[in-house]
Amino acid sequence: LFNGKTVDCETFVDTKTGDTKKYYFEGDKLIGVDTFYKNEKLGMDRIIVHDIGNSVSDALFKAPTFKINLPEGMM
Repeated sequence: LFNGKTVDCETFVDTKTGDTKKYYFEGDKLIGVDTFYKNEKLGMDRIIVHDIGNSVSDALFKAPTFKINLPEGMM
């Protein structure tokens, strides 16, 4: 249940911080994100997504890119 609607939810735990994120979808559209912090003093954050895009392939889901520096001569 998110904002009074029954929607699909996917839950992920950040293994580094122990925080839990819940992503809420209406069809393939992301409509909200809840973050539950392992540090209870921080509590919880809610983001409501309004018309950010049409699908889960939008910027929020782009994987981070890394540049790997190899020793000279290795390609």
